[in-house]
Amino acid sequence: MKKTTRWILVSLGVLLLLFLLVRMVKNKGGEGTKVTAEAVKRRTIIETVSASGKIYPETEIKVGSPVSGEVVQLLVQEGDTVAKGKVLARIQGEKNSAAQRVAVPNVPPGFKGLLQNMQQPRSASSSSATITAPIGGTVTALNIKQGERVGAMQMPGSELLRIADMNSIEVRVDVNENNIIKISIGDSADVEVEAYNKRKFKGVV
Repeated sequence: MKKTTRWILVSLGVLLLLFLLVRMVKNKGGEGTKVTAEAVKRRTIIETVSASGKIYPETEIKVGSPVSGEVVQLLVQEGDTVAKGKVLARIQGEKNSAAQRVAVPNVPPGFKGLLQNMQQPRSASSSSATITAPIGGTVTALNIKQGERVGAMQMPGSELLRIADMNSIEVRVDVNENNIIKISIGDSADVEVEAYNKRKFKGVV
């Protein structure tokens, strides 16, 4: 066999072997992984920070009584929604006659009759107060019961109830010190509330 013929046969054998290897690779790998290409574009990357906290009303008013006395009528319960000006309670004030009986004996005899005449109208009457809602909202705290005695709002512990406007609320959250630098005033926020089945509310920092 000539040398030229031998090289032709070897070349054909190599080509046949390569062909068989290529077929085997294709059959084993299937269609392969499709890759899509996209042009380079400038985009905005939004970084988020997650934290948990508590909800507070933005406006909450403490309601007191201008007089000391007995709660003769209580017209609301905790959780009630009230309109501005609604009557919440009525207070029957204390009479002044007891204080006058103590004060009169200490006055010189010549002035007792004059002082008694001046104070007689006050001793026969008592002050009372009608407590109304200063704002519309929800009764979030109720510290009194009908029949109880209450002090005037100048006295410590004389808060009768609280009313909050729940239409405008604020969320106070504890943010990790590593994430606090990522937050700025004016950033938008999504608030999820468990009581509303994790419904999202929009907010602003």
